[in-house]
Amino acid sequence: MIEISPSVLREYGDLFGEKTVNGRRISVEGLIEELTRELRAEIDRVIRARREWLNDKRPLKLKAAFPSWEEKFTDADGNVRTFREIVQGLIDNLLGRDTPLRWGLNWNTPVPDDLHPLKNPGLEITGPWSPMSRAIHQINADVASMMEDEEDASPAWYIPRGSGRTTAAVWEARRIVNRVLRGDVPQPYYEGGKEYRIKKPREKWPTLIHRVPGLHILDFDIRVDGNPVPAIITSVVIYTVNNYDLLKRAGSGVYFYVPKVQTPDEALVVEKLLRRVEDKLGLRRGELKIAMLYEEARAGLYLPVIFWIWRERLVKSNNGRWDYLGSLIEMWK
Repeated sequence: MIEISPSVLREYGDLFGEKTVNGRRISVEGLIEELTRELRAEIDRVIRARREWLNDKRPLKLKAAFPSWEEKFTDADGNVRTFREIVQGLIDNLLGRDTPLRWGLNWNTPVPDDLHPLKNPGLEITGPWSPMSRAIHQINADVASMMEDEEDASPAWYIPRGSGRTTAAVWEARRIVNRVLRGDVPQPYYEGGKEYRIKKPREKWPTLIHRVPGLHILDFDIRVDGNPVPAIITSVVIYTVNNYDLLKRAGSGVYFYVPKVQTPDEALVVEKLLRRVEDKLGLRRGELKIAMLYEEARAGLYLPVIFWIWRERLVKSNNGRWDYLGSLIEMWK
C-alpha cells in the first residue's frame, strides 16, 4: 500500500494521478509503488554494503585495490564479463577493432544534439529551481546546460525550524519545473520585491538536466508498506512522467545527473530503474540519458565497469571535487 503525505497531496496533487505519456496512460503513484517493491531491497543492499566497506578493518591498500583481472561483473541484460574483458573491449573500441568484446557508449540510441558535449559545448550552471527566480536565472545564464538540482545544492529535503513550511522545498521545485516547461511563467514575474523576466526564446534555453537524489536518500513524504520510498524513485518517476512530452515537444529529452555512485552494483540498480521506466513508457532502450557525477573516489576503481553497465545511456562524467575529497578523507580515516 502506498501512502502520500496529506500536505503533499493537498498542495502538489497535480504532480500525481494518471497522466498520458508517450501515448500511454501512467499512474504516477502506481509506478512509484511498483518500482519501490521491485527495487527497494536491492537499494537497501547496496547502501548497507557501503557501511560494511567502511567498517572493513583491512588495510586500505587491500580493500581499495583495483579489481583483479578475473573478477566478474554483470550488466542489466545478464551478460557476465571479467574486468579484463571489459577493459579489453574498451580498448578494442578505441582502436576500431571489431571483436566480440568491443563495446562503446550510446550505440542503441545516439546522444541528442542538445546534450552532446561536442555539439553543444560550454559551461553548466547548477542549483535548485525553488523559488522560481532561480529557474529564471539559470535559463537566462550564458551557459550550455542547466542542472536543476534535487540533491545537495540546497537543503531540498529539509524543512527549517520556524519556517512555517509544511512540505520540503523539493516539492515546489518539482512544480516549478513543470510550470516552466509548460510556459506558465508570468512575464514579468515578481518575487521579494524584484522583477524577473525570461530573456530568451525557448529554443535558446540551456539544456535542462535533472539531478536526482543519491541512492542513500529516503523520501519520508511517500511510504510503501509503511516504509519511506527511496527518493531516487520518486524523483525519476515524477520528473519523467510529468515532463517527458513537454521536453520532447521542445526538441529535448529526459536527462539525469546521477550522483555519488560508488560501485558497479550501485550502477546496476540505477540502470534497472531507468530501464523499467523506459519499458513502462514505451521508450527506446537508452532514451533516458545520464551524466555521472563522479564524486566518490571508490568509483575510480571501477570506472570501466560502471561505464559498461551504463553504456546504453551514459553521456559524460563530471568530477564533484568537494565530495571527492571528502570521500578520500573517509576512506583513509
